[in-house]
Amino acid sequence: MTHRTKFWLVAVASLVLIALGIALGKWQLNRAQYKQGLAQAMQDQTNLPVLFSEHGLRFAPDTKDLYRRVQLRGSWMHDATIFWDNRQMGGKNGFIVLTPLRLDGSDAIVLVQRGWVQRNFLDRARVPVVETPPGLVDIQGQVAPFPARRIALGEAESGAIWQNPDISGYRSRFGDAFASLSVRLTSGTADGLLRDWSAPDDGVDKHLGYAFQWFTLSAVVAIYFLWFQIVKRYRHRHAE
Repeated sequence: MTHRTKFWLVAVASLVLIALGIALGKWQLNRAQYKQGLAQAMQDQTNLPVLFSEHGLRFAPDTKDLYRRVQLRGSWMHDATIFWDNRQMGGKNGFIVLTPLRLDGSDAIVLVQRGWVQRNFLDRARVPVVETPPGLVDIQGQVAPFPARRIALGEAESGAIWQNPDISGYRSRFGDAFASLSVRLTSGTADGLLRDWSAPDDGVDKHLGYAFQWFTLSAVVAIYFLWFQIVKRYRHRHAE
């Protein structure tokens, strides 16, 4: 292989790596910008006045009430509580406790993400006891998307521990009155659950860090190519 052929092979490989690094760096910047925009949109929604259940909340997938603060009155459907498996909070693994709330004076049923609790790792089939008061309760929270499905491992959902909350399963049980959106509980109660909900801008610094790494890789490849393939060759020729 001639020196000229080697030069062009190295040049093409370098250009590919540089272009790839720049493209991936831009993608990471776009992800960071998206999360920042989402965080700002959520903040704008939370700054709106609190919605009350008697306002006739729509709770539809395209509702403009998404991320707004709400205050609801209703009754917990304790027997329908499920434990959403493999959820992390504070770096620990456990459950998100999900309990439907039947709104007072309405047929509407809203799934409430009540909070996080650590699981029993010695007996993985055991679920913790969570205090659920009977009768009418007033709760404060934030309208949130229905829990997104993830890849399920193992058999279909059964019992109180679920890998994926399924709205179709809820509606087959409770009817179409079951809302497509849920509510994340924010008010403090004596249930012992953690509610350190992650903000949508979590990970912005991570994306910016990844972008810096990809851009740095492109710069390093460009510098190496210029130094070894052009500058050193130029010096070698003039030294002869």
